[in-house]
Amino acid sequence: MAGFVVTVSNVTFCLHAGTATALPAPQSRLFASAMPVVTLANSYVIAGCQFPTMTSGAQPPCVKGRFAAGATRVFSMGFPVATVASLTACDPLQTPMIVAPAGQARVVAL
Repeated sequence: MAGFVVTVSNVTFCLHAGTATALPAPQSRLFASAMPVVTLANSYVIAGCQFPTMTSGAQPPCVKGRFAAGATRVFSMGFPVATVASLTACDPLQTPMIVAPAGQARVVAL
């Protein structure tokens, strides 16, 4: 999916306003605006998911996030890079993550 490349500095949330923080990939050689680029190998840790309070504790909170699809032509260390328009998922509920497009605005991937 075409869009701006996601870096570790992009602000990312779960659908229930939990803050998602990118865990470092095994190796990262690709940088945009001096920040490592997120690939499909990266995963996210989510803290502060409000879903249990919305459902009176009936549902579990989002704890992990990941990109399910990335760029088709741009790779880093063999993994597709993530773009702002890429598909995402939070575990265990499989709801999407929200990637704020206010990160770097120079590098676009297809």
